[in-house]
Amino acid sequence: SKNGWIKSIKGHQDDYSNVKYKEGDAEKFIIKCKNNSRILLFSSLGKFYTINCTKVSSGRSFGDPLSLLIDKADNEEIVFSRMYGPDKEYLLSSSAGKGFFVNSDELIASTKSGRKVMNLKPNDRAVSCSDKVGDSIAVISGEKKSLKLLVFKHSEIPFLQKGRGVKLQKFRSGKTYLTFCLDSNKGLKNKDSTKVILNASELKKWFGKRAQAGKLEPKNLHSKI
Repeated sequence: SKNGWIKSIKGHQDDYSNVKYKEGDAEKFIIKCKNNSRILLFSSLGKFYTINCTKVSSGRSFGDPLSLLIDKADNEEIVFSRMYGPDKEYLLSSSAGKGFFVNSDELIASTKSGRKVMNLKPNDRAVSCSDKVGDSIAVISGEKKSLKLLVFKHSEIPFLQKGRGVKLQKFRSGKTYLTFCLDSNKGLKNKDSTKVILNASELKKWFGKRAQAGKLEPKNLHSKI
């Protein structure tokens, strides 16, 4: 949940609107998995945590606070959650506009304290972890009122086991809000991949090379994805 509670529900379904949360809390991640699965959590401090599903409480209660399963700091936010699968590939990025690809086999943590994968400066935060799909990367950075979009090819980003990464996008002020992978031949879609926001020909306007500034995003693009 948004306030850091976790529980398991038996069975897979499409509608989770009947799940109850504590007052003031709400859904953040729903992960379909099995009893013997492991869950990967990526935090704003650049750490990956691993949770065994057998240790997640079930039933009709609100579950347990994540702090019972992992040693998470008070100022640490979980930004990504996914069932572990071998040899999966993800793109990590920070608010400073740095990023790199990583393999899921490098992310398993053996202790509650997690595994530090992304190195961050004191005022920097990890902002996203996304599946490596398609052939390109989209980055949105800058000041909130004048965000810029830059799209470039996967081949410009390295695979690392650990580090800060390379510069994804240049900006004078503000921060990187979002990065994700996409198939440039299919255009840029919304969060649920149900609607094309920019088709392949329209997307060409924002193509460039890694570490360039990019161009102003289409109106409120970041809120749609």
